[in-house]
Amino acid sequence: ERYDHLYSPDELEPWVDRIRQISNETQETYVAANNHNIGKGPANALEIAAMLGGHEVDAPPQLVDAYPVLKNFTTPAP
Repeated sequence: ERYDHLYSPDELEPWVDRIRQISNETQETYVAANNHNIGKGPANALEIAAMLGGHEVDAPPQLVDAYPVLKNFTTPAP
């Protein structure tokens, strides 16, 4: 239950800012998301990737169906 939370884009923004700051100071930056049993970690990871890249990212349709907020950040995976 402790990790049963889908972060909103507003909640993710400080993390995205911090990731950008760190990536400006390093050659490589890695970000890990909690692998929640019903896909909330991967859903938030896709949001973060889209926010960092400034464009939509590919996503599995099943994950977008489960978390409709992803429609704002993703395109269907081929």
